Amino acid sequence: MTGLSVFPSSAKNADVLSVLAALVAGGVAVTLVIDRRRTVAAEWFIGGSWLLAIAAMLSAGEFFSYYAYFPGIFGYASLALVLDRAIAGVTSTVSTRRGREFTSQAVRWVTAPLPAVGIGLILLPSTLRFLRSYQSGYSDVLATFSQAAIPEGACVLFDTPSLALTAGVFSPTAPDCPAVVDSYGSWLAFDPAHPPNTVPVQPAFAATWQAWFARGDYVLERAENSDYLPWNAPLEGWFSSHYALIAGAPGIYIYKNLDVADPSAS
Repeated sequence: MTGLSVFPSSAKNADVLSVLAALVAGGVAVTLVIDRRRTVAAEWFIGGSWLLAIAAMLSAGEFFSYYAYFPGIFGYASLALVLDRAIAGVTSTVSTRRGREFTSQAVRWVTAPLPAVGIGLILLPSTLRFLRSYQSGYSDVLATFSQAAIPEGACVLFDTPSLALTAGVFSPTAPDCPAVVDSYGSWLAFDPAHPPNTVPVQPAFAATWQAWFARGDYVLERAENSDYLPWNAPLEGWFSSHYALIAGAPGIYIYKNLDVADPSAS
């Protein structure tokens, strides 16, 4: 839950990470309360936002690894707040009465970049690994999409906006194509009381997607039977009779509407 590969999520690391998180949280609380005369509104906002982000992440119905970046942003800012106070304490200790101002400023200029450099060194390996993984997945998506040979102007429905953007089919050009730009958001708009992964799926919403599928030419899914689409038995049965998988790889599955004539065949 740190978002860092140097601290992988596992049972053996849970206790260590819990202690580290408690120490940082305690340091932030002590800093804000004891040194409240120097604490400005932005610092209260950072600390409070960190706690709210953690609470929101832990209360989510499902968890993805990148959720950790939301509290991580405010967590690093909170850590920087504690380090700033620590640096201020160091400068006041090493400063002498003679040349106090010069010494204080000199120590600050030397020590201030150290936390940023340290955090950067911790983040760099994870960032590089993420970029390599992302670029590899991007190449796989484009290769699979090219294999499917979807004609320009086709009506393409999708479960994940980023997938459609990568494949270059986010904006439909067909006049009768359903303008569904966010399947997850459309689900929440249709039935906010029963978000994705809710069982049973509302039949009316599944019927709405069946009507959209009937008007579409192709469907892109991040995973087969995507959780972001309201699959139920009737919709699955209809889809399997009217669509066929024409290309697939981890991260992208492309289906073609069998009821739509192939323009390249004419």
